[in-house]
Amino acid sequence: MSKEVKVALIGAAATIIAAIIGGIFLLRSVSGSTAVVPTATTSGPATTMITPPTTETQSSQVTPLPGQTPPVDVNGAVSTLGTFCQDISAGAMQWAYNLTSQYYRNQHTVDDFSTQFSNVDISNGSGCLTGNATVSGSNVVIPLTIHYRNGFQTSTSHYTATLIQDPQSHTWVIDSIV
Repeated sequence: MSKEVKVALIGAAATIIAAIIGGIFLLRSVSGSTAVVPTATTSGPATTMITPPTTETQSSQVTPLPGQTPPVDVNGAVSTLGTFCQDISAGAMQWAYNLTSQYYRNQHTVDDFSTQFSNVDISNGSGCLTGNATVSGSNVVIPLTIHYRNGFQTSTSHYTATLIQDPQSHTWVIDSIV
């Protein structure tokens, strides 16, 4: 095989690999998630680190008149929980954990979280399902059903997720999953 053919084949392989990686990140960014696409950085010849995206699920802020209760942005909370489902279904536990509140993270380590939400069964397309959101004060409460598979064993767990707006960023975060 000539040198030119080898170079052309290597170039074609690199293009295909780049297209696949780009497609994965593109899918993540257009699949209903409003998160920023993660960036890859290298810190040496053989180490690549993926930085989790910053979640931006907050829609417009409405300033209420004095004495009025501000409207609750249910769509922002639903979007956050939808991203959570996508992340755990894809095995992106750190990204899903990043969607939780500081209170939740103080109660649950990322390892405990990963153990609880690993093995989501996506074989029939219904690994993680959200129900109808309801407003409770300034919080949004959403039923959550997760189907698990461990080998041939399957199980279903029903949770209630309570989402709050983070006091600093004003984005919706998961404050509890019970």
